[in-house]
Amino acid sequence: MSQSPGRRCWAVKWRSCEGSPLPLRFPLVGCSDIALLSREKLDMAQQRQHKVGHLLREEISTVIQRELRDPRIGLVSITEVSVSPDLRQAKIFVSIYGDRESKKANIEALNSAAGHIRAILSRRLEIHHVPDLEFALDDSLERGARVFELLERVRREQPEEEQ
Repeated sequence: MSQSPGRRCWAVKWRSCEGSPLPLRFPLVGCSDIALLSREKLDMAQQRQHKVGHLLREEISTVIQRELRDPRIGLVSITEVSVSPDLRQAKIFVSIYGDRESKKANIEALNSAAGHIRAILSRRLEIHHVPDLEFALDDSLERGARVFELLERVRREQPEEEQ
């Protein structure tokens, strides 16, 4: 197999780490017929992951707002959906308004309703396989607010001449 100019190829090599194989990718100077993936195919796979994640985010938001009747689920906002490369698992990161106990109850309720949400998605979406859903708490908004608060405190404590 010859390499066309401007096209970069990748070889996939397997390495074992604590009993589980991990794929390693490394660029090749010359292409051969053994386990090569073009960069375009890798980009297409990542685009597919992104599209499926975006679609899941929209549809899961709608399902949570309109169709779930669990009283444990309060004000929930989906911040990110991470889809595995084989599109079989999806991790949904949610931001929840409330204290620590209510956040934990919300996550438990969402994870217990994951099968029901997945069944609704399988009827709505035109994809071959709806991923298994796992909900996780995203506390990045709280951490961001804390960092902003600390920066404001440092700015207020600096003398006027240094600013």
